Amino acid sequence: MSKAHVVERPLLELAVAVGIALGAPLLLGLLLDALFGRAPLLLFVGGSVGIVAGTIVVVRISVRRMKALSELTANAVSREEVSFGEEDRA
Repeated sequence: MSKAHVVERPLLELAVAVGIALGAPLLLGLLLDALFGRAPLLLFVGGSVGIVAGTIVVVRISVRRMKALSELTANAVSREEVSFGEEDRA
């Protein structure tokens, strides 16, 4: 994944990843409930797994995005000459 892609569509990537992380375990739990006749039990288990997976996905994407943005910012700052005003010289 390129750095430009990280900056271009941050919310789309996050929405798709969280949707899959939450939806897949919920649907699997619902399917297994219907198959084994364990009414809401496996749905709750799937929901819990989905919440944990969704949280992990959000943290991983956020950390990756913060690293990419800090690299872009560091490169932009290193290319500019930093000058301090009179108030900074004390």
